[in-house]
Amino acid sequence: MIINNFISVDKVKEFGLIHENVDTKIISTCIRRAQDTTLQDALGTSLYRELNKRIINQGGPGGNEGITGVYEVLMKDYVWPALIAWTDYRASKYQKRKIRNKTTGEQSDEYIAPLSKSELTAMKDDLTSDASRYTRLLIGHLIDSCSDNIYPEYKKEECLLQEFVPAQVEKFRSQIYS
Repeated sequence: MIINNFISVDKVKEFGLIHENVDTKIISTCIRRAQDTTLQDALGTSLYRELNKRIINQGGPGGNEGITGVYEVLMKDYVWPALIAWTDYRASKYQKRKIRNKTTGEQSDEYIAPLSKSELTAMKDDLTSDASRYTRLLIGHLIDSCSDNIYPEYKKEECLLQEFVPAQVEKFRSQIYS
């Protein structure tokens, strides 16, 4: 199955915190990893695949031709904000570190001073907090939509679980390291 990015690099640069001169390959990779590691869990496999199918039918991320109605609202109001926030978080971790052919290391720039470890930790905490909040909003929207069967693909898996297990949306993601 072909999986497309759910949002374009241009949209991430427009609405996220990532500077416009950041390499699009890095951003695209961060989008994909954020999408695979957090969004698929939040959406459930069936709804994730349905959104991917609609993106393929429209010819790629960022447009609206293949995604209409409630799915367009889901994408623009919930999926995109969460994905942008998780992409910002991932990109912040990988901008200074570079994997090269002989080593992995840190790159410095003559025009910008790197953050101290405490400043970087505070920034990552803020980004994680924002991304977790958007993810909780996404999950909350999906759970609230269960009774109306707005997203039947979500109903198949996650709504049935809600009848037996209370929603655990307080803390979607926790950090291993402090």
